[in-house]
Amino acid sequence: MKRMIWTLAALVLMASCRREDDILPRTREVLVIYMMAENSLSGYAGTDLGEIRSARQDIPADCRVVVLLDDANPVPGPRIFSIDRKGEQEIERYGHEIVSTDSVVIKEALQTIVRRCPADNYSLVLWSHGSGWAPAPERRRTIGIDNDHNWTSNVGKETEISELRWALEQSGVHWRYVMFDACFMQCAEVAYELRNVTDWMIGSPAEIPAMGAPYDELMPAFFSSRAPEEIASVYYDYYENTDGLVISAVKTSAMEALRTATLQCLDTVAARPIDDVQQYGMCLPGNGYLPEFYDISSAMYHWLSPAHYAQWRAALEAAVPYRHGSHSWRTEFTGHFYPVLIDPDHFSGLSFYVPIDDEDHRLLTEEAARTSWWRR
Repeated sequence: MKRMIWTLAALVLMASCRREDDILPRTREVLVIYMMAENSLSGYAGTDLGEIRSARQDIPADCRVVVLLDDANPVPGPRIFSIDRKGEQEIERYGHEIVSTDSVVIKEALQTIVRRCPADNYSLVLWSHGSGWAPAPERRRTIGIDNDHNWTSNVGKETEISELRWALEQSGVHWRYVMFDACFMQCAEVAYELRNVTDWMIGSPAEIPAMGAPYDELMPAFFSSRAPEEIASVYYDYYENTDGLVISAVKTSAMEALRTATLQCLDTVAARPIDDVQQYGMCLPGNGYLPEFYDISSAMYHWLSPAHYAQWRAALEAAVPYRHGSHSWRTEFTGHFYPVLIDPDHFSGLSFYVPIDDEDHRLLTEEAARTSWWRR
């Protein structure tokens, strides 16, 4: 019996030691890059991973990058690994297929990273297709697509924004910033939903190039004390004279005041003409290519009196202090939508849905009303 007790104690001690060995040294900051790449972007995941590896020496000595990669290649399969100046270290190899867009999988992966990679601060890049505020599958306005090793189509499990917010809440940490390396995600509806889980949100209200962020050039900015401003600036500079880009950084603590100011102003607006308002994207073909993503500042400029717009603009400046927009940018909607910055003096780089009271927009308006931004 005594020998059995000592054997059990030894096993417990060994298990405890293994758990301790699994914990990496504490760092100042961990940047998590969560790549949901089982879709038509799968081939670009390897390119971006190569950029991350090539910039390893630009990672501060007291920081690390942790990547979750779930692409369409069955080998080696989904895994989590750490990259720092010293090299790479595997944190988790799943050994089976996962649905990286499932909110429970996101939550558990982030919890694993937080437990295994202790840090003073955490930041997050979400890498995939994106489609903004409306829930799947009705309008497919979500983040991420996972279609089980199929890299030719974009039909699969997606993450609704409320599910994403829940997963980030359950991760156990508050995120310094969340950057969306995905299309259409920089909208008021998403920023408001995430206002309590991150200090900043960085992304584009429009489409972004398929190549996505230039990770090698961005590496110093990721860990800067002025990361939101520097990330937006470096990302924009990279594409300004080629594919074009619209990008901004949102201070989420100011989103409540922006929402209050916006809804109060809209209550006083009798008409909401949209012809001259800056537009960023279109609905899917099944919805008749109706406009869906409008710049919030451009809209308010056209709808409010100069005095009321100036008052509202103060709330906007507090919420979106950093923004950049090229004259035009690339789109997949060629023939239906021409991406040109028509209102450069009044754009914000933050979109929102414009509720319009007609039959064509009825379904969209009903979906928008379910978001926390529009819910009264």
